[in-house]
Amino acid sequence: MASDSPTGSKDAWDKLPALSGLLAAVLVPLALGLAGHWYSNAIQERETALKEKEFAREWVQLSLDILRTPQATPDQEALRRWAVKVINHYSDSEIQMDDTLQQDFVAGRARLPEPPTPGENRARTVEQLETEALNALLARDIDAAIAAMQAAWEAWPEFRTVQEALALLKQRRERLGPEADAQAWRSLYGDLRATMDVRGIDPETVERLKRAAEGG
Repeated sequence: MASDSPTGSKDAWDKLPALSGLLAAVLVPLALGLAGHWYSNAIQERETALKEKEFAREWVQLSLDILRTPQATPDQEALRRWAVKVINHYSDSEIQMDDTLQQDFVAGRARLPEPPTPGENRARTVEQLETEALNALLARDIDAAIAAMQAAWEAWPEFRTVQEALALLKQRRERLGPEADAQAWRSLYGDLRATMDVRGIDPETVERLKRAAEGG
């Protein structure tokens, strides 16, 4: 009967590194190839999804433009009906137009408003933030005022008077703590009135600033 020998065991252990190297030589490239294939497919799927979204966005934008026309004529009704179908197709079920609204758009009785321009949106944001800053100052909260004015400047860095008002607030910060006297605040209010463009700012806030600057 044959028995295991130290020599046979040694031969098996000697062959193990060679076998491991062979497996690594085969499996590693295979794993890399599979990973590369998966990654390539993922990229292609993402590109396809992005193209589909862009395609849908273009059709929806075209349909919105059609429904913004002021009135419908008989030769436009088919086009408007198509535009309504496109918008409903790409809308969630909860916000799709009902039959009555669809008919109103097709007949021209309903009309989409013109979208605001980016400049109008930005100006409105700045005006709201300036109003917030002034209200904070009237409550003698210099830090909140600086934060709001900083946000206004970040929304529109080219707005010169916002930049100047922000610089003024930062210069006066040290003198306008909780213990600042009324004269220091009145001085700031007056300087802000001379610096800021108050058109578009809440009129009531502007009037309060005027009275505060005058000591009222």
